[in-house]
Amino acid sequence: MTPYDMEALASLEFTELLDPLECILSGEPIGHSDWRGLVEILTARLQLATETAKLSANDFRRALNLYDEILRRAATEHGMSSQECAERLLNLSSVLFRRYPPQTDIPLLDPNHIVGVFLREVPITLHEAAEQVIDWWDRDLETIKRLRYVKNLVVPASQALRAASYSGIDERIAPWEQLIPQLP
Repeated sequence: MTPYDMEALASLEFTELLDPLECILSGEPIGHSDWRGLVEILTARLQLATETAKLSANDFRRALNLYDEILRRAATEHGMSSQECAERLLNLSSVLFRRYPPQTDIPLLDPNHIVGVFLREVPITLHEAAEQVIDWWDRDLETIKRLRYVKNLVVPASQALRAASYSGIDERIAPWEQLIPQLP
């Protein structure tokens, strides 16, 4: 039994949600399946401009920092895989960068953080990926899954970085971006 009710949390207005989330994170241990619920609740709110518009600048910053903390702890406390957490962070960042400018003090809006997450989580080298995409359909299932995961990382990372930058994409991501059409 958890000391909080996911349905009750999901029903709260965004402006009412942040304090209970902070209390949950500082309280009792969170169950494995509950991490995903917390991520889903916050993701749904942060993706919608109508929801984020309800927040003050300070509360918006709090919400983004809470999201980052929830993902980080979900990965370290085994509520979600680090791969899934990375995909979710990159996908949400790609949405947010379409509406908000880069801010180096907020991980989800920090282009360097986005690059760091991508480079930390990409499971193979660029050279390996370039070799494997040539005939990916003839590869074993694990290799195909790994290449698909690469695509699941590089697409939102490049979208986020393109939306965040007026001068082009980071040179550490650009070669990966060229592989997108070939990745499964």
